Amino acid sequence: MIIAILISGCENESQDILEKNKEIVISFYQDFFGDLNFESANKYIGDTYIQHNPALADGKEALIDAAKLWYKDTPKKKVKFNLVMAEKDLVFVQIIDEKGGNRFSTMDVFRITNGKISEHWDAFATFKNEAVSKNDNPLF
Repeated sequence: MIIAILISGCENESQDILEKNKEIVISFYQDFFGDLNFESANKYIGDTYIQHNPALADGKEALIDAAKLWYKDTPKKKVKFNLVMAEKDLVFVQIIDEKGGNRFSTMDVFRITNGKISEHWDAFATFKNEAVSKNDNPLF
């Protein structure tokens, strides 16, 4: 019986950590990409930040510098999460967005270490407004 209680306690603790990790990523994504508060990276990203997007160097400064160029003259927006999942120390988010008539689908994966984002992977696809989809399904 004591073993069952200990295992149950560990499961609850693990679930709490997964939920906290999801909240870290959701808050970061909204602050950084939605509210365009690029300095918020200092709150959410740790001192070590490994970047798997080949267009960016490692480190949060590279992300901040790139975002300032990418989002120049872009209005703030509410980020619409299509999917948020957590497993072990990873959080997966999928965002579907529209801009200029084009639909964008982005899948980001973040590693959380000691309550901070420490690593990032992404994949994205664009469905141009003039393209005709043979189905109504989202892009991944």
